[in-house]
Amino acid sequence: MNDPQSPNAGKGTARPYRSKKQRPGKSCTFELAAPIKKGRIPKSRRTGAPQPEAPTPDSPAWEPFQGTVTPNRTALYVGNSSDQDVYLLRHLPFDETNSFGRTNWRVWKIFADERAPAYFTASIVIVCQRSSLTWMQSYPNTLLDAKDDIYDLDQVNTMVNPYQPHLLGLYYKYVHPSLPILEPREHIEASIAAGTIPASLVASIYSSAIPFWHHSLELKDVTPIARSPLCNLIFRAVSLEARTPSLQTIQAMLLYMQLLPVYIREPNHPGFWALTCQLVGLAQETGLHIDPANWNICSSERHLRRILWWAVYMHDKWLAHWLGRPSHIDDRQFSVERLTIEDFQKVATQPMDAHLANSTTAFAMLTRLTIVLSSVMDNFYTINRSSCVMSPEEALSRASQCQAQLRDCLAQQGSVLLRPSRGINVPYYAFVFAYYGIAVSIQRALFACVGGTSYYDIDRETILFQDLFDVFEDLLKQDDLNGLWLSYCKSNMAIIGSFIITALLSSTDESVYQTRQAILDGFRGLLQQLADRFEFAPLPLLRLNLFCPLLEERFSMLKQSIVRPEDKDRLVESYHRLTKALAEEAERISKLGPKAIPEINFSDIEANNGHLPDGLVDTVQRTGCVIIRGVVPEEEASGWEAELRTYTKKHPKIAGFPKHDPQNFSLFWTRPHVQVRSHPRMLKAMHSVSQLWHVSRDDALFDMASQVVYADRFRIRHPSKDQEYTLNAHQDSGAMERWEDPEYRACYQKIFEGEWEDYDPWNADHRSDAKTDLYSTGMSCSAFRSFQGWISLSHTGRGEGTLRLVQAPTIASSANGQKEDEPWGLYQATDRNYRSAPNSLCSSIPALDSCTLG
Repeated sequence: MNDPQSPNAGKGTARPYRSKKQRPGKSCTFELAAPIKKGRIPKSRRTGAPQPEAPTPDSPAWEPFQGTVTPNRTALYVGNSSDQDVYLLRHLPFDETNSFGRTNWRVWKIFADERAPAYFTASIVIVCQRSSLTWMQSYPNTLLDAKDDIYDLDQVNTMVNPYQPHLLGLYYKYVHPSLPILEPREHIEASIAAGTIPASLVASIYSSAIPFWHHSLELKDVTPIARSPLCNLIFRAVSLEARTPSLQTIQAMLLYMQLLPVYIREPNHPGFWALTCQLVGLAQETGLHIDPANWNICSSERHLRRILWWAVYMHDKWLAHWLGRPSHIDDRQFSVERLTIEDFQKVATQPMDAHLANSTTAFAMLTRLTIVLSSVMDNFYTINRSSCVMSPEEALSRASQCQAQLRDCLAQQGSVLLRPSRGINVPYYAFVFAYYGIAVSIQRALFACVGGTSYYDIDRETILFQDLFDVFEDLLKQDDLNGLWLSYCKSNMAIIGSFIITALLSSTDESVYQTRQAILDGFRGLLQQLADRFEFAPLPLLRLNLFCPLLEERFSMLKQSIVRPEDKDRLVESYHRLTKALAEEAERISKLGPKAIPEINFSDIEANNGHLPDGLVDTVQRTGCVIIRGVVPEEEASGWEAELRTYTKKHPKIAGFPKHDPQNFSLFWTRPHVQVRSHPRMLKAMHSVSQLWHVSRDDALFDMASQVVYADRFRIRHPSKDQEYTLNAHQDSGAMERWEDPEYRACYQKIFEGEWEDYDPWNADHRSDAKTDLYSTGMSCSAFRSFQGWISLSHTGRGEGTLRLVQAPTIASSANGQKEDEPWGLYQATDRNYRSAPNSLCSSIPALDSCTLG
């Protein structure tokens, strides 16, 4: 076996011994033929055995190996686990060109490093790698059922003649800066002239240029040629070339999947995901996922391989993000170094002008941003674990890591601003849109987990969209911005639009709803302006215009079915009665203050056989709340508090809120938790309150005599007036769902009929079948709770962190969703049927000790 590093390399010469049992530096001689066992006739002497062909200096096998792109031969990668064992391949007797084999099978050693071998075998060429050697195997294409007219350009030329030079010029001016995956124009022209470039790649180049036809002074008055025949040719050709793939096949497929659609429609790119799978497979088969830095091939191909791998990686990740599919690429299964401007300079062979240098820099930055996207998808959008099943602390921790990666990526690219100034080119805007696409994907993952809770940062969401709108405004000021918008720009805008609608529909606060409605209107208006000029905008605008009218139409019809126009007078009169009742109740609460909330000692419940006294039942049902004091002994509750405090101190990584002074902890099954929930006196108190509910249906699922353990966090509130830790006014268990879902709506039917006085908030007939979370917001409990209570582990006075409760459930529920100027109707089609109950019905509960159940 030859060692190419040795000056005396030759057949049968000594080479360093590779065995682990012998020290490096020792030599041995490796004979070409294995020893013949005694009594056995060598195969070469048997009758009819084929004799090996002796290569001649004129044979292609003797030519120094310069690259993997060779007409009529193909390079295929074989990994470490393949049947072509790298430990076997390293023992082959390579010649001075580092190759071994016959015409129909050859292997090349293109990276002679024992730690990471690199070999290619070819009829085609097959690459195998073990830690540092790379082998190349080669077979003739005829053995692989190759397409026999790969390099026949006659059909392509017939379609585009005589405009080939113009289309090539348009491609390098408008397409290549956004997707710099080809060699210089001179190289492509020479390959076309020599007939060494596949027809699929030439057709992809011409087809990519046609959308910019009228930008050519020579072609602006000429009718553009049809793209469909070229597209059909490309698809058929690359499908057959998959048997004999080369780097040119990869280039053709990447260009094909960036072709502008003839029509803006749904779906926009049918079949592209399956083709992406094939693209990734061919990239791996040709060894693109292995870094070629030290390979014994020409410098330009080493750098072109890097560019193509990252283009494939980027396409796979962004399309997976767009379509919601699992990526075909595992980030642990490639070793290609990150792109730099040097990679493009080496491929270009000549100095690039400033415009191309800036564009290729933006492309390299976009590949680095794609690594962050991959991290976001792995953290939040896997099949087995998405953000909606995470705890708030886990989701927030993962989001923080992804946001840090996003910031680090931006820090590495100091020349890029998220608010581009005039003069920045199309690739830079693609980078900026990618940034916002990733940022929104992190935000919507958080929204699915903690949206509507105190963990969710609504301000971050608002600022994010405002900054994006600034970018849109700047883009609209550009007068001469032309070029290929990568398809990922469309996907990012579509994802952003969908999230805005989702957040709007899930709003449970009137001011938040109005803010999100303004954002949706602004986004829609800006997209409308952009769609007139930029190719990336029509599809996301189509999506918005598809969703919004359908939602408006559906909600409009639904509301008409709930409140009919002929019921207007009856509802107006009902509303007048309601406003009078609201005023009277507000005055009562104002006079009584904290005393408006009824209280009882647990001992009185015990004395009444575990029931609330009859005189108190009516009061509690009218107010909707009660405080039960003395449920457990003070010393026992204090012991729970002390144990929980000790536990959190010993485990400081347990997430708590707020961060600067944790008081609410996401622990659910500590010993104090279990002891509190199973305490006999606690169960009796729960049972007494559950008896306030009743059912009239025989098929009702509720059994008010039994209690279900409900796991929740624990909170030890520090007495303060700290505004950072406040629980915003909200309604649990749905908002729009209360009138959108038929079963949930049935709970409030008397209100919709204008007979709110007959509404019974304690009737549970329809509660079990009600759908309380139609939009998967994560803000609704999946279990029906007969009451929402908590045992105090704090010593807090009124206004120092105690809850403010909305009293009078009959009146408060009836007041929700009605406007003073339109009491007979519900909100407009896209408005939410929700208003915070009047503040006048709210009352802070009195001071609490650490043994009270509220």
